Amino acid sequence: MKLADERVMGVVGYGEVGRECALLAKGLGMRIQAVRRKPERSTTDLVLDRVFAPHELQEMLAQIDVLVCAAPLTADTYHMIGATQFEVMKPTAIVINVGRGPVIDEAAMIRALQDKRIAGASLDVFE
Repeated sequence: MKLADERVMGVVGYGEVGRECALLAKGLGMRIQAVRRKPERSTTDLVLDRVFAPHELQEMLAQIDVLVCAAPLTADTYHMIGATQFEVMKPTAIVINVGRGPVIDEAAMIRALQDKRIAGASLDVFE
């Protein structure tokens, strides 16, 4: 099992809630990556180890151990995390949704769990 300082948390929806989750994980020694609509705004944010643009979501997902979804629900974020995204994630990855339910395609997530494409999920919100 990896130690916390060897794990990477990825955040989708790096607003107040996403940043607070990142701060807590950083305190445990995790490295933090995030997808931001405007990655250039993050150059002075000392919590983030790496920032990705939205079109680089797949690249981030392939590297992380924990995904925190804290994104608002918009036309761009509806089912933002679906079958294609689960396929690139590590089979040991854990998904946490504290944003809006429909940001994650729940049917695709259930299939990913059943097929052991991801290790687990914790949902505060549902589709």
